[in-house]
Amino acid sequence: MYRTTRDNNTRRIQTGLFLVALMLSSGCLGATDEIIEQPEPTVVSASVVLEGSPTTANDLIIANAVIEEGTAPFIANWRLDGALSQTSNSLTYDAGFLSVGTHTIEVELTDSMGATTVAAVIFTLLEPNRAPIISLDLPSEGIAGAPVAWSVEASDPDGDELVVEVDFSDGTTLRDLSGQHIWGEPGIYSVHVSATDPSGFLATAQGSIRVDDAQAPSLTVSTNPSPKAVSTSIWLVNLASKPKQRTLWVPSPSPSSGVTVRRPSPPLPRSLTSTWRRVCTWSE
Repeated sequence: MYRTTRDNNTRRIQTGLFLVALMLSSGCLGATDEIIEQPEPTVVSASVVLEGSPTTANDLIIANAVIEEGTAPFIANWRLDGALSQTSNSLTYDAGFLSVGTHTIEVELTDSMGATTVAAVIFTLLEPNRAPIISLDLPSEGIAGAPVAWSVEASDPDGDELVVEVDFSDGTTLRDLSGQHIWGEPGIYSVHVSATDPSGFLATAQGSIRVDDAQAPSLTVSTNPSPKAVSTSIWLVNLASKPKQRTLWVPSPSPSSGVTVRRPSPPLPRSLTSTWRRVCTWSE
């Protein structure tokens, strides 16, 4: 059986159409060389900043992460000396739980694209400062216009130099540890003393003094004769014969005083009367 040329051409057309349909269905026709760009991996960078200057166990540690690059939101894991402390935007920690020495704070940041970074800061804790100790030595009484001695004892447990100030409540203040002060007017005065160390820690003490007016003293004497007294006499004693006799000059007694004056008998010569004096004697 022979095939004509016309039949052969028909067969070629059918074969071509089949191949075109096959290529269309497979996606070979219409394909292009277009390249789809892939997103670049993100980068996270940050630093850690401490609020204030935590230097002693009395301070509060507050650390914040300053993000410079990355895609929000972020997850922050904080570590203190290598141990996980907390997961939050910032770190707050009481330095009282740390020992004296050098410590490290780290933060691991992860952004929304999965990129991560680690930032850290190092700080040193010192022994906490201690307040000074002060006391005042001041008498409780004084005289207006007369100097009054005072003294202050001040010390610092850390060995720091102190500034000591004394206020006498009369407009006078000075910086010294001892001295004398004169209050010009009577009254009650409160003396305040303070000691300050270089860190600003303060210790205070105070005392009060009553200042009296500068008047001459007065003396009042009251007598109350003893009921045991039996008799009282005034004797005339020869000072020449008893030179060590203690004498008491007394006036002549009145008749109603009950005092008896005894004179020697016989009467003394007039030339010897200058050696006789009255002395008071008594018996119980």
